[in-house]
Formats: sequence, structure tokens, C-alpha cells
Amino acid sequence: MSNLINDAGAGAVAGGAVPPPFAPSTWHAAVADFYHGDRFDAGLVARAGIEAVILKASTGVGSRDPAFAQRMKDSLARGMVLSAYAFGTDQHPGAEQWRYFRGVWDAACGSNSIDPRALPVWLDAERNAVGGTTMSRAKLLEWLAAAETDGYRAGIYSYASLLHGYFPDPLDLVGRFPLWLSWPGEIEHLVTALPAPWKRRGLALLQYSTALHGPTDGPRDTITFPRGIQELGGCDRSAYPGTKDEMLAWWKRA
Repeated sequence: MSNLINDAGAGAVAGGAVPPPFAPSTWHAAVADFYHGDRFDAGLVARAGIEAVILKASTGVGSRDPAFAQRMKDSLARGMVLSAYAFGTDQHPGAEQWRYFRGVWDAACGSNSIDPRALPVWLDAERNAVGGTTMSRAKLLEWLAAAETDGYRAGIYSYASLLHGYFPDPLDLVGRFPLWLSWPGEIEHLVTALPAPWKRRGLALLQYSTALHGPTDGPRDTITFPRGIQELGGCDRSAYPGTKDEMLAWWKRA
């Protein structure tokens, strides 16, 4: 069984018991993410064993990833499941950034006969290389709240140090949102790295290796956690805490 509690939240499990600490015994490393600056070929990605692709759709307000729509179409044609993310900025209100992302995402889903509410979407909250700013906690929460109100499966992508600073309270209700954590350390130390609201709920995805540092970061176990995609070079890789069937069922809400 997967260690990911359902999307309803981080509360007690059946019978009022507190769930045990997050400690998955199985990982399925078949997820990769891309933005327009990454080399991409859907055929090569699929042949490398990637089953789920997460594509950048937008940045802030007014900036869409120019490669998003075509890469989504190509990935679907190769049988991979899809997700998308918005890169959050501190320049516009969170709800406004959500509405812009939603417009890009909805249009792409409509072109491919997909229900945009059926698949997970993510807010990427990290330091912006342009301008050096980071989306504020308030704007991050505003984006998530707007997505939730609209009925979408929104989650957070970020790194541990930012989330530890933003959300120190283990009872913070932000823990009801799925977490895609960027953390290239050893798996046995992951529970320590998890931000407080997700200590027991666990995470949805672990980005264990990045395109920039792929050869040098990530767990020692490169069989379970392979790096990059040989024909494309550097590539962000993520793993789901469970089996292939559990990952696909969660992704598709099957």
C-alpha cells in the first residue's frame, strides 16, 4: 500500500487513530518534469520508462511556457499521464496567478478532451532566478485556496527549507494539500526533512534529482532512483511513494 493518505487531509485515520510517521517501503521513480528550456522528446521520455510527465504551464501572470501545449499533446500520444505546474512569483496576487494558470491549463486540457479537474496541478514556490524574489506565504496560500475553491487537485512543489520556514505548525491545514518535495538526500533521512504539516500525512512525490545536479545529488541507490534520461542528458526526476498501480490510480483518481 502507498503511504499517501487520501487528498481529504492530514487528519486522523479510521477509528480516530493518528497515522504512523511517513515511511514508505516502495518507491516508483517514473515521473519527470520539464520546462521550455529543457530538451524534450516524448518518444525518448516514454522509452526511458517515464509514465508521468509534469510540464510547466505558466509563470506568474501573463507568461505561458511556449512549449507546454505541444509537449502535452506529444506526451499523451505516447501514453503518459500528465500534470502541470505554475511557477509562482511575488509580483501578483496569488488568486490572480491561479486564474492565469487555470486559463492555460483548461485550454490545453480542452484541446485534448481531458477534464482539467481530474488531474493534479502544482504551484512551484521557490526563489525566482529573475529578480531574486520568492512567492510569499500569503500569496502561496491564496493560490491554493483559489484552486481548491474552483474544485481543482492543487498541490505544492517546493524545497524543505522554504516550507519549514513558512509552515512550522504540524497542525497547519496546509497539510491537506499534496506535497511534491524537492529533496536530493538519502531516503532514510527523508522523515526528518519533511515539513511539519506533512510529517505524518507524507508526500505525494519526491523530486530526488534535478537536471542541474543530477550526476551528484540524489540517493545512493541509483537502481531505484535513476538519474536523468540518457538521450536527453539532464532531467528532473521524481518518485511516487508506492507501486506503479498505486501511482497511476492516484494520478487518475481511478
